Amino acid sequence: MLSRATCVSLWFLFTLLILEGTTDNLHDTEMYCDDAYRSKYIVSTSLFSLSSDTNDTNNIQGKSMYISPYKMNDNNEQYSDSSNDSSGENSVEIADEDFKKPQMSVNKHSLSSQQVSSDEMLSNELKRVREGKPFSRDGCHVNKNLNENSSVQRDTWADKVVTDQRRHPLIVVVNTQINVSLSDDGHAETSVSKRRKREILDGGNACVHTRRIIGGVSVDNIEDVPYIVFVDTGCAGTIISNIWIVTAAHCIGLKPPKYVYGGSKKLFTGCKHKIEKIIIHPNYYAKTYKADITLLKLYQPFTFSPAIKPMSMESEMPKPGICGTISGWGSTKVGARMEYYLRTTMLPIIRKEKCMMFPDIDVDQFCAGFQDAHTDSCQGDSGGPFIVNNFLVGIVSFGYKCALREIPGVYTNVPFYRNLRVFIVNLKLVVSPCALIMTTLNLNKVKIIKRELHVPTLDEVKNVFIKALKANFEEVEVEVIDCPDLTEEPFTLAAPGLGGRLTIVDVGGPPYLLPLAQKDKIYDIQPLLKELKYGDRAFVAGAGAGPWPYLNSNCELMMNVMINSNKIKNATHIASVDKNNETCVLETLKGNETRFAVLANLFLCEGIPGKVLKVHVKKRIGKRDFINTMQQALTEHYTDKLVGLGGSFVIKEGKVKQHVMPDFSDKPLNNLQELNNWLHFYDMTAPLIAVGTFISAETDLDLRVQHFHSFSHHGEGGHYHIDTTPDTVEYLGYFNLGETLYKVDQPTVALQFGKD
Repeated sequence: MLSRATCVSLWFLFTLLILEGTTDNLHDTEMYCDDAYRSKYIVSTSLFSLSSDTNDTNNIQGKSMYISPYKMNDNNEQYSDSSNDSSGENSVEIADEDFKKPQMSVNKHSLSSQQVSSDEMLSNELKRVREGKPFSRDGCHVNKNLNENSSVQRDTWADKVVTDQRRHPLIVVVNTQINVSLSDDGHAETSVSKRRKREILDGGNACVHTRRIIGGVSVDNIEDVPYIVFVDTGCAGTIISNIWIVTAAHCIGLKPPKYVYGGSKKLFTGCKHKIEKIIIHPNYYAKTYKADITLLKLYQPFTFSPAIKPMSMESEMPKPGICGTISGWGSTKVGARMEYYLRTTMLPIIRKEKCMMFPDIDVDQFCAGFQDAHTDSCQGDSGGPFIVNNFLVGIVSFGYKCALREIPGVYTNVPFYRNLRVFIVNLKLVVSPCALIMTTLNLNKVKIIKRELHVPTLDEVKNVFIKALKANFEEVEVEVIDCPDLTEEPFTLAAPGLGGRLTIVDVGGPPYLLPLAQKDKIYDIQPLLKELKYGDRAFVAGAGAGPWPYLNSNCELMMNVMINSNKIKNATHIASVDKNNETCVLETLKGNETRFAVLANLFLCEGIPGKVLKVHVKKRIGKRDFINTMQQALTEHYTDKLVGLGGSFVIKEGKVKQHVMPDFSDKPLNNLQELNNWLHFYDMTAPLIAVGTFISAETDLDLRVQHFHSFSHHGEGGHYHIDTTPDTVEYLGYFNLGETLYKVDQPTVALQFGKD
């Protein structure tokens, strides 16, 4: 004869088997408290409460509280399954064996349709915890609209009701979270927020054999894993606050990381942030990977968005068998290179005795993986997150090769190091209300003015240019030809031609840079193209200020990107000033980074072959530079018409004077002299490839009449001024006439300097 306690335990295990194997028979249901006859409940609540020590208001203590299963008898009176056993052996509770689980009572509440908000209930409970009183639930109100086709009322505290085939409720899952932050004066403040747990019916905790990472699938949308970052040493990391990244200590090798990239599923793309400080755990031991955890502090904070969000750290280690999600750019087979696109999979946590391949596994580590090793983390996934129910539980640490049968991967146990959360709060690293905006402007709120340009024939413009160029250069050749393939050297543009839907776009202007930079003026060419209704195919070339959030510093932009049905070929360069030695640093923007800041002058076309104006000159004999010579010719010839051109030219021989903007000035730049003192000027050597636009007049739109930036393949680039070796200089350019002009986000004031 089985004891009552044994029957209860077997019944509960049988219930779990039903949930695991026959989820198709489970349904959501409508219920109130006294509908719970002969029902089992598992109710879990995780609270973070403030320390009672008034001198340590920044300290956070984790409290996990559980309600063990209970029944309602025929008289609708609640009693515990363990009521006849003072030892409590008959209770079935969900928690680690090492964790002390308090017994809590659930008071019977009379039937009422009144709905109690989660904020009110949890505020009361938090108050009780602060006062040292036992946790209690006054009633068991459950949302009555939990069918999948119903709108869930989020002001109730029950997340899910699971029933058997007879629609008897089996499990209610409740998950709430108390967030603790710091006010400006350093005092702790609390707010209650509700986080929906991944629902059982969605298979949220079931490991699925999919080909991910080693055996994996690509992440379709970075918003599915917005907490992950790529660390430039070839590791991954997890955002845990706006300025802190957590990763593996073994990722900090002989060459420490310099940057992390967030908000993108591609390698070396997205929001680039420079690392200010690396804090390796003092107990890290490379031989055994003990304490394989490191904090990376950023120079500038992340601004959170759907693509960039922090991940909370779990305070208790989940039980073996629970599945977690891992993500990374690691190899998809042993010895292979890292993947360009982010991949993801799910793995179950396994017991220590199943991880005997690594007998030195310590309490700060755990193993995860399938016995048949269809999927696993591998080289390049190191430092990445192991997520369970939207909490960071582990960090990818090490393994033996990858995805070998019966040899799991090893992960750093994040709950063991949960004091990292206290460490961060004690440093008062919270999102500042004056944090810099790092997202792009909403173009729906930006004024865009459209003007049709005067479009003479290329032959007419050719004759205008020949006369002006011969007054400034010894050798001049101007002709109308079929455009050569500009993707080839020496031009190396992102598109072969300069034809199709010829458009000039003037964005922002110098007043957004001077006297002090307006850093919120950040634009993105992709939504801009949609706002202009440009179409699916666009080649964009031009000059502007680079995307400072990408580099965390001001920089020059050489836009050179081909977008074709959301496929991006990005050959854009940025130039910045090294803060240590003041040299020019030129680099290529990676992947889908198409933002720019403050101002830009862009030439848009479809990048297809067609007729263009070829301009080839040598040996400057006049005072005007190459572009200014042609721009002034337009101004003098088309006095009452607006004519503009865009394209590219190469300085084939000689040297040119160019400037590169340093980081934004903290002091106002009120005149040309102060501006020039701030800029860094260089003599740069050919060959240099320049892109930009020039136009006949400023008009009432305060247009920039000429603006070209150059890049190279030998590490130099910047804002073009004039050649400094007139006797040997040689230019070769290809240009086309604009048909339409757009002025985007025109400043309300005009400046008399800063346009050359």
